[in-house]
Amino acid sequence: MERSEFRTRLDLIDVLLQEQGWPVSDRSRVWTEVDTRQSDFPAKQFRTVSDTLKNDMESAYADYLLLDHFGAPLAIIEAESGKEIATLCGGLMQRAFGGELIAQNTI
Repeated sequence: MERSEFRTRLDLIDVLLQEQGWPVSDRSRVWTEVDTRQSDFPAKQFRTVSDTLKNDMESAYADYLLLDHFGAPLAIIEAESGKEIATLCGGLMQRAFGGELIAQNTI
């Protein structure tokens, strides 16, 4: 049985992030459900699903955004399954950082 994205995040990713010193509840280090199309990453103005769900602008959400000690974007983590993950994350990285996907791992 395949686990839902919510259970994967709660049972695996949240735990692994916490173990590595990334407390998911600390918004100075970790943001969840970040809209990668409506956030202004260089200005460090991040918008979440609760901010953008009801507006008419185009949205694309990343499950986690990890920030460095200065509050700048460091990494995006997306809880997805299947072959489309590299394409999805590559697009998120391009929009968020102007870069490309440099690493991918699956749980």
